[in-house]
Parts: sequence; C-alpha cells; structure tokens
Amino acid sequence: MAELYLASLAGQGGFRKFVALKRVLPSIASNEDFTRMFLDEARITASLSHAGIAQVFELTEDTDTREPILAMEFVAGQNLEQIIQRARKRKVPLPPEFSGRMATDVLLALHYAHGFVEPATGQPMAVIHRDINPRNVMITYAGGTKIIDFGIAKARGRLNETSAGFVKGTIQYMAPEQVMSKTGIDGRADLFALSIVLYEMLSNTLLFDAPSPAATMSKVIHEPIPNLGDLVPSLPGEVVDVVMKGLQRDPASRWQNGREYARALDRALPDSFDEQQMAEVMSSLFEDKIAVTRSLLSSAESASASDLKLMTMTGDEEPAKKQLASDVVAATAIARPAVRKPTSEMPARKPVTTEIPVRKPTREQLAANERTEMNLEPVRDVPHFPDEEKTVAVMPSPTIKKLEPTPERKNNLVLYVVLAVLAATLFVGAIALFN
Repeated sequence: MAELYLASLAGQGGFRKFVALKRVLPSIASNEDFTRMFLDEARITASLSHAGIAQVFELTEDTDTREPILAMEFVAGQNLEQIIQRARKRKVPLPPEFSGRMATDVLLALHYAHGFVEPATGQPMAVIHRDINPRNVMITYAGGTKIIDFGIAKARGRLNETSAGFVKGTIQYMAPEQVMSKTGIDGRADLFALSIVLYEMLSNTLLFDAPSPAATMSKVIHEPIPNLGDLVPSLPGEVVDVVMKGLQRDPASRWQNGREYARALDRALPDSFDEQQMAEVMSSLFEDKIAVTRSLLSSAESASASDLKLMTMTGDEEPAKKQLASDVVAATAIARPAVRKPTSEMPARKPVTTEIPVRKPTREQLAANERTEMNLEPVRDVPHFPDEEKTVAVMPSPTIKKLEPTPERKNNLVLYVVLAVLAATLFVGAIALFN
C-alpha cells in the first residue's frame, strides 16, 4: 500500500546518512482509515528508541500532493520470510541458535515497547505491535535484529481504535484473543505471535496453515498444537517447554512479558549466536544481496541532479547482477526535497532530504512482488539493456527563446529610419554646397 525510496540526508562537510522514504500510494491516499493508520505508525514509532526497533526520523509531506511521507531508518538486511525461503532453496538448515538469538532480540524490543513510558508526561503508553510475523522482523547483514512496520500498532488509550467487526493483522500469526476481537488485548498477544514464528523456524513447518481465512481462524482458536518436541526430537526439552508455554491459548498461562520469556530462552539455549555469528549466517546465505546493496549505496553516494542512476536487478537467484537503466530527466522533473509545514507539535526546521528516484511499480508488479520496509529485493519485469554497461541521465540543452517584436521596439525602429534619412540628406546637401 506504500512505495519505498532510498534517500539520503545531506549536510555540511560531506555528511550523508541513508534513509528509507515510505509514501502512501496515490491510489489509496484518499482512504482516510489507511492515512490515519499511516500517521499512527509515524507517531508511535517516532516515540520509540530501541536498537531492536527500526526508527522513524521524520514525518513530512509531498510538496505537490500533500501525501504523507515517513523518513525511516534504512535497514540493510533481509526479513525472516526471505531468510527462511533462501535457506530452504539452498537446503541449508537454520541453526536453532540463530532462531534463538533472533527471538531473544525481538522479545527484548517488544518488552521495551509494551512498557513504554511517554517521555513528556511520564505516563505509561503500552505499544502493542499486533502484527509480529516473519515479514516484520529483519536480520541485518551485520547480525542485528529489527522489528519493522508498526502500521497497525496500538498505543493503548491514545490512538485510533480498531473498528468493531474488523480484525487487523496477519491471521496465521495472531493470538486467539486477537482473532476473536476481544477487548483488553495486551502485549501477550505479541508474545504468542513471536512463539509461532519461533516454532516454525525450529520445526521448518507452518503451524496454522489453512486454505482460507475462516479455516485459519478456526485453527488458531480450536485446533490442538502439535508438540514441538515430537516434530524435532533433537531439540533440548527445555527449549520445547519454553516455546510451548509461549503458545498457550490462555494469556494467563503464557509468558507474561518479553523479558521473562527472553531470560527463559537464554537459559534453555545458552549457546545462542552472537552478532558476529548471525552475520556469518547472513553472509553465507546472501552474499549476492550484500554485493548488490554495497553497489547500490556506492552508486547513491555519487548520484546528483545531473547524474541520476536508477538501479534494478534481474532474477532472485542470479549472482549479484545489476543493471543501470537510463532516464532522460528534465530540470523541472528532478525530485525536490519535501517541505513540511511547521505545526505547534513540531518545531520548524529546514529539511535536507535529497531523494534518489526509484521507478514506480505497476499494480501488477506490486501484486506479484509484495515487499516490506527497506527490502532490497529485485524489481522484476524491468527493461533490460544488455549492451549498456552504464548510462547516466541526460539533462536537455536549454532552449533559446526567439525575441518577438513589441510596440516599443517598433517605435524605436521607425525613429532610427527617420534619423538615417535626415543624415543622408544633410550629407548630400553638404557635398552639393562645396561643389
């Protein structure tokens, strides 16, 4: 429902910080509910400051359309869904220690959000994500873990409530109380969702998989959950017990907060990976993507108004192929920094965002290539130029406008002619006089 751009914040002395710009698609920008949800994400996430949560730096708007834009932390990495798919495709099992470290990091970040205290007032403002699933958890190439997309998060007692009769989130990763739209949902719903993710990564199976949303909801609420130890006999019993406790349908029987859950998981998996080991796994799975990311950032470093580079990739499994496609850009078409109007809640300052334009996908491409925040997945179905190794944007030559005669210029011309005739007459008379 939104499009993403790679951008940079520029400053004095060559300062540059890469960010991701998230903008609502024009086709749904008029949807007030979605726009409110988008703004809620900005307000909620901008308040949070934790290493395990992707940050929002600024909320601004498009100067022409007034559509809201989020300037967010650029996360170089892959989400869990992509990691799982790549590991399956290469037939490389993910170590339990990898999954354990991911879960511990996510749990501590959720514990921070669930116990968040508003700095200005000192009042508790529990932030519940409500959509923890493999697409909303990213592992960076450096081995860090980031929760992304608080688009349907709920800050209790403050922001927009979910409309009665509607369920928001990803059904396969919802807690039973969330599926049944019960009131009073708290952070334990996020812990249930994270337990599903961890269960699936450890067992390499889908827990609540059904052909329809209704059947999936029924599974979440009623169907017995297979014991993790029966699916993975090699797992230590302590790990099985910790995960199965997180999957209790009664919230009172689950882990009561993320820190308690994380400590129990650490005790059950004392050899969980550190960041360097996480980075080694990412490097072994995504060496091609890492190379493309570096190339992308390198190209962006030198990009300017007269040298625009649009990068695309072709094929998910092709080894780090890149293609620079050419665009002819008029001076007026160069993306301008978005300027926000100062409000009483937001001090005015001059933004220094320079956008690096990205080709807008079609509706069909969006449907076929659903992407999440800061995801450097290839944009498919783009033109391929095999004979061009590098092309740059061409700035058109300035047009010289022909000056049209005006009434003032016409009067001056008549005067010049009269003076010329008088001068010629005097000259001829002078010659005749001397002769």
